[in-house]
Amino acid sequence: MSAEGISSVPVTDLIQAADLYDISTLACHATRHGHAYPASINIELGASSTVDGDKVDLTIACVCVLEGEDDSVVAEIDLTVLVRLALADGVARTGYVASQAQELHILRASFPYIREGIQSLAARLGIPGIALGPIAANIPGPKV
Repeated sequence: MSAEGISSVPVTDLIQAADLYDISTLACHATRHGHAYPASINIELGASSTVDGDKVDLTIACVCVLEGEDDSVVAEIDLTVLVRLALADGVARTGYVASQAQELHILRASFPYIREGIQSLAARLGIPGIALGPIAANIPGPKV
């Protein structure tokens, strides 16, 4: 993304120039709507980022809707996490905006924590064995 006063740093530069120093839960909510066993799960992920000085904050929201055989909603699980990164010296900080691809790379790094949070909330509802698969997206890797 480029505009006057706004620059985009390549994904590999951001990841190499940043240190992950915190992943914390901002909000979590789980509701069971019945005793039926879930037959399917619909997952929505959203991410937004902000840069403040030498810090990059990425907020990730995960909404899971578990449906029964008859497509009725069996349970809903919501989890929002905050991923905090510190930028190394020499990385341009002013006017920086993380691109969608950069957010996805950071999301991939934090996904094990999101997966564990969703599984833990499901277990508290008495729903065993929710397995969130890998995040799939076609993002070009670094040029060699």
